[in-house]
Amino acid sequence: MLSLAFVTGTQPDKWVRRYRDRTSHGPLSYHSDDDPLVLLTQRKVDAVLCRLPDSRINQDECFVVELYEEQPGVAVPKDSVFGEAAVAVTDHDIADEICHYQPVSGQPVDIGAIRTGLQIVAANVGVVLGPRPVLQLLSGKKIVDLEFCAPSWPATRVALVWWKDRDAPDIQDLVGIMKGRRPSSSRQEGASGRKPKKSAREKTLDKQRRRQRREGYRTSSMQKGKGRKGKRGRR
Repeated sequence: MLSLAFVTGTQPDKWVRRYRDRTSHGPLSYHSDDDPLVLLTQRKVDAVLCRLPDSRINQDECFVVELYEEQPGVAVPKDSVFGEAAVAVTDHDIADEICHYQPVSGQPVDIGAIRTGLQIVAANVGVVLGPRPVLQLLSGKKIVDLEFCAPSWPATRVALVWWKDRDAPDIQDLVGIMKGRRPSSSRQEGASGRKPKKSAREKTLDKQRRRQRREGYRTSSMQKGKGRKGKRGRR
């Protein structure tokens, strides 16, 4: 059974559902962790969704597939000027604010430090910088997360990482699903043979097509029948 740990702030549920529906590899176990790379290093999971950059990843030993880039964000008190305006904030806007945490370029995002900083922000003091999906997940009712615009911001990306010596069809199929590969792709190694479930709209369209085919067949048959009668009349 394939096991996956995903970093706080990511949501792999849709990928997990597609993996279970489209492949015959069996169930996929998955859970969230503030630092899933530790679990991968300890061989407690087969693959992890983690944030880049992270200097701990050895690409000579691990495969790394980047999936998407995260929007930077800033967490502010709900009753602050920024919270009430609810618009994007720049580094110039918060230059005079106490910043309880901001990511350091080249180093992993410290989820624990973000949690601690957000508790202070909730007390109406200062701000916290970090990937916006993390701030959205961890912020309480007294905090507002906003888009943060700064040219010097160290962008974070989310990637799937696994050991090269653990590479196998089950992981390759998961990679394909995360990258948007279709069920009919010839590269889908563990195809289950089950057709993907159709939406209500797709079912309705199928019914309309079948009805149109039946009506077209009836019209064609009637025209052929009239043509045959005309020929017999000329004999």
